[in-house]
This record gives sequence, structure tokens and C-alpha cells, in this order.
Amino acid sequence: MRQIFSFLKFFKGSHRIPKISDSKWCSLIPLCGPVKIKTIGLHWNLDKNSMLEFGKFISSSNEFDQNNNTVMVDVDEKPVLFSTEFHL
Repeated sequence: MRQIFSFLKFFKGSHRIPKISDSKWCSLIPLCGPVKIKTIGLHWNLDKNSMLEFGKFISSSNEFDQNNNTVMVDVDEKPVLFSTEFHL
């Protein structure tokens, strides 16, 4: 079984990600300064007032909620990097 790391760049708007059954973790990292973000379907969801910013708060060790099959990420302005792992 090979371990694969996946990286997605999300721009402004809503994004839907199907849950990867064997993935344990995910992260959301701001790329171009502070960004407001909202998530649904993660163990530690972020509400619309959550601000990701280096030196203050980044979501580097979140998990998929086992009760949801989809993760929704709503990005306010600047791009965000979503990363996770899965196995082939």
C-alpha cells in the first residue's frame, strides 16, 4: 500500500470534497495572508468568523468527521491550501 499526499488550492467560494475513507487528518493553510473560512464535515469545524493566519491560527491538524461523507470549505477571499493523505 502506497501513502499518497494530496494538495488542493481553494480560491474564493464554496468547495466540496468527498471524504477519503482511510484518511485520518487534513489541514487548511492560508497562502496569501489572513483569510476567513468556514467548514462543515470536519472534527473541528471552523465557523464563518474563523480567521486563518500564520503566527496566529492555522488548521494544521484537523480530522474528517466520521459521520459525514463530504467536507464543505467556504473560503472568503484569499486562497487556502487543503492537504490530506490516503493510501493506494
